[in-house]
Amino acid sequence: MNRATIGGLALALVLHLSGGVAIAQAPATVTPQQGQTAEQVAADQAACESQAMASSGYNPATTAAAPQAAPVMGQRARGAARGAAAGAVREQRTDSSEREVDDLTESAARAGAVAGGMRQRGERREQRRHTQQAEAATASQQSAYFQAFGACMTAKGYSVR
Repeated sequence: MNRATIGGLALALVLHLSGGVAIAQAPATVTPQQGQTAEQVAADQAACESQAMASSGYNPATTAAAPQAAPVMGQRARGAARGAAAGAVREQRTDSSEREVDDLTESAARAGAVAGGMRQRGERREQRRHTQQAEAATASQQSAYFQAFGACMTAKGYSVR
């Protein structure tokens, strides 16, 4: 396998493990501009990473993808059950000549399933909105981290790409 294939497989694995969300930025390339030694570069890089983590609240070594909440399921069935129960109670309390529908249990179950489906879609929308907000917050912190790291390294006499 060539390097591009291995890189592609690694990216696919990261995407799969993170639930399909990739918030990534290529590592910065730091080039000494004032003849710094390898030890000085390592020390400056560690100091700037620490400063960037403190100012941004983002730690690239420990920040993982936001945990995915369990999908909302079963609301239609629960709604149908609630509707059927309400319809059965109503069916027992009313005389058959007073009913507009022959089988109140069945019609109430259908209505309950529709209401449950609406509730389920609303909860899924809310879940997606929450996930998007969390991803946006992480991306903002990540951007602030890399900006702070670059500014620190530039101030110490390095070229950062």
